[in-house]
Amino acid sequence: FVDLDAFDRNIDHFLQLRQRLAAQHSIRLATKSLRVPSLIQRVVDRGHPFRGLMCYAASEAWFLAEQGFGDLLLAYPTNQQADVALLRWIHDAGKCVRLVVDSLAAAEWVSQNMLGVSRPFELVLDVDMSYRVAAGRLHIGVRRSPVRTIGQVLQFLRAVDRLPSVRCRSLMAYEAQVAGLPDRN
Repeated sequence: FVDLDAFDRNIDHFLQLRQRLAAQHSIRLATKSLRVPSLIQRVVDRGHPFRGLMCYAASEAWFLAEQGFGDLLLAYPTNQQADVALLRWIHDAGKCVRLVVDSLAAAEWVSQNMLGVSRPFELVLDVDMSYRVAAGRLHIGVRRSPVRTIGQVLQFLRAVDRLPSVRCRSLMAYEAQVAGLPDRN
């Protein structure tokens, strides 16, 4: 049972907070936090600033594509053949689907698995945002990606531009070391 009035009030409260911050960016709903397709649709139907879904697994992205959602981001890298096959199915169905990758090797593997697509498959580069101090000897955060510097990002993007069947025009940067911390601590 979901109290839809309370659900809608929560959305309204979030939008009011966003408006006070004068934020202009769109919001991608994380489906590992909201699992019910009809409730996901209820949020998406509110329109701007809600745009697209961030999915946990390829099978979830496929399920949501089957439910009619058409802007999907798989936020976690995968090297599973079955996962890439599902992503290709979504892509070939004309929906917008993106995959986060954390290395050039992953981008190359996806490119090989997407050979023959009618339009480039979209990748998002996960950039490590861990906090390093003391000349890198102290590391705070998770090691999400080997890509850490602007130079490494540029090197990655140049290399991906030479790959067939994929393109990368987006970055993801998640500061896990501060996730869940209060604003005043």
